[in-house]
Amino acid sequence: MSVKRLLIIFLIVLAPLMGCTQAEIKDAITIGRPGIVKLYSGGQLVEQWESTGKIISEENSDGWKFVDKKTKKLIRVSGTVVIIN
Repeated sequence: MSVKRLLIIFLIVLAPLMGCTQAEIKDAITIGRPGIVKLYSGGQLVEQWESTGKIISEENSDGWKFVDKKTKKLIRVSGTVVIIN
């Protein structure tokens, strides 16, 4: 493959990312990857899980859903939630 062709492919792939912030790029890279979900109440950690894959925002809600790596069960949480990918 020629250098010119590689450069064109490279630009086509990266052009949409040129106007993105670092957080938006990181978000696009981590989609579908496992993460840590922490639930807080009164400033105290109440529960913590590791997902098997994608952590999804619930539609029309402030909640999140994911499959727990340990139990393989679907978990739904809302409230003060911190997600680490």
